[in-house]
Amino acid sequence: MGFDISFHASQSRREASRKAFRIKWTMPVRAMVCVHTFVTTSVATRFRVTRADFAVTGLVGGACEDGGMTEELPEIDSDRRFRLETLRDVVQAELAAAGLPVAPGGLSTGVAGAVVSVDLPDLSGVLIDWREHAILLDAGQEAWADDPHREGEECAAFSQLMSAIGEAMAEAIRKILTAAGLEVSGTDNDYAPHELLVTRRVAPSVWSARRDAQFTRRYDSMRTAWNARNAAECPNPDCKTHHSKD
Repeated sequence: MGFDISFHASQSRREASRKAFRIKWTMPVRAMVCVHTFVTTSVATRFRVTRADFAVTGLVGGACEDGGMTEELPEIDSDRRFRLETLRDVVQAELAAAGLPVAPGGLSTGVAGAVVSVDLPDLSGVLIDWREHAILLDAGQEAWADDPHREGEECAAFSQLMSAIGEAMAEAIRKILTAAGLEVSGTDNDYAPHELLVTRRVAPSVWSARRDAQFTRRYDSMRTAWNARNAAECPNPDCKTHHSKD
């Protein structure tokens, strides 16, 4: 018993034609991780299917087509997830402040840049990977279609280029986020060798610290001004609300 996985883009006919693909597999369902290998290593698509994608699309946990059961998903700690979503927003802000394009996480199509997402279902941190532009992906897809076994020099050149891009961008992102006060490490993911993991914020970055301090000063200044005005207009000198010393 096999299974099918279909992804369809709805933006335009060209987008749908370029991004829609169907995978047919005839191995037992327990070997569905092989789909992960195929998708993430092919020059044609360069889609990175993370553990979060498997959880969202239902490929992890629940009943299989042949009636068997896969491993059930662990119960997700909502508080931990909220904290990681907040950390994800911080990571996105730091990369955007550095001038890097930031793409939404998951199986988004037609986007390029740093893909930032919470690690689901493990909740080990915030995952970051680099997604190349469609110009490069389309050319690689065409080369792979002409050489499906990827034995020619052109496919090897595409593979080398994409690997160099991934390595360079991972190193740049690591340095940026480390300088911004975040703890960054690799994930040892064989299917996404340049993927990074942010686990916590050690200290606020200099620009965010200045922005937060400025916001606090403005808020305190406004509160002082309103308290002074209310105290002047209040006819009762013993009023603790309008004549508070705070």
